[in-house]
Amino acid sequence: MAWNANSLSVPVLVGLDVIPGLRVFAGPYFDIFLSGKTMFEVSGGGFSIDEEEDIESEDVTTLAFGITLGAAYSVLENLEIELRMARGLNSLDATDDEDDIKTSVFSARVNFYLKK
Repeated sequence: MAWNANSLSVPVLVGLDVIPGLRVFAGPYFDIFLSGKTMFEVSGGGFSIDEEEDIESEDVTTLAFGITLGAAYSVLENLEIELRMARGLNSLDATDDEDDIKTSVFSARVNFYLKK
């Protein structure tokens, strides 16, 4: 079973320049659920089941929150490489207290500034 959710993420980060060109940051983030789908696929023994279903907003936590940690390094004056890790602190499943589904995201970014 696969779960695909679309959300709007709003990070609130505080950064600190550690050495010239290296910045570390941390802070909370808030995710607002927009839409999603669950996909279920089983095959074998001459049969195949392939189902897709919309995730209803009452089935998920519409406002999730967590913590973000990261660092950015300036390669050139207007170009930086950024690594970011975010971990959810509350469960996304609003229907069952036994399921504890939390987000976990690692991202690598290349930031290019037109004017810095």
